[in-house]
Amino acid sequence: MDLNKLEKLNRLYQEGVLTKEEFEKEKQRLEGEALSRDEELPLGLSSANYAALMNFALLFNTLGAIVSIIMWIAAKDKSGIVNIQGKYIVNWLITWFIAGIILFFFFFGSFMGGINAGMLLGLGVGALPLVLIGLCVIIFPIIGGVKCLNGDTWRYPLTIKFIK
Repeated sequence: MDLNKLEKLNRLYQEGVLTKEEFEKEKQRLEGEALSRDEELPLGLSSANYAALMNFALLFNTLGAIVSIIMWIAAKDKSGIVNIQGKYIVNWLITWFIAGIILFFFFFGSFMGGINAGMLLGLGVGALPLVLIGLCVIIFPIIGGVKCLNGDTWRYPLTIKFIK
């Protein structure tokens, strides 16, 4: 999005030249322009297909995450959709990396004092969040990819917004 145009628009609104409705309409138009710009992307793909591929790459674990980040960096200045979806993906990866470290110490740190029956029961119940996270790691990229194929971006749930 052209920040200079947005700043001019905001200044006109603050000065009372534009009404709230006119301001919002123009702002949405500017956002639409940012999303619709579609320069030549790597691999010759459309923005929607490229963003979908970034999501689907996440299904290949660490290598897929690296590929997805590289794809975002390569095309973030060429497509608004790719830039927005790339930020959503990177924020999701950072969030779950941090969550993984916390879960690792939570589960494996409890074994430092030895194993007893209560710990084994807790490990069985505690495995449920790991199963749910495993499902999210598979389902979320598929949902994101399908949404992108339809021309939308998709913000991954349970994500901290590190990159704005």
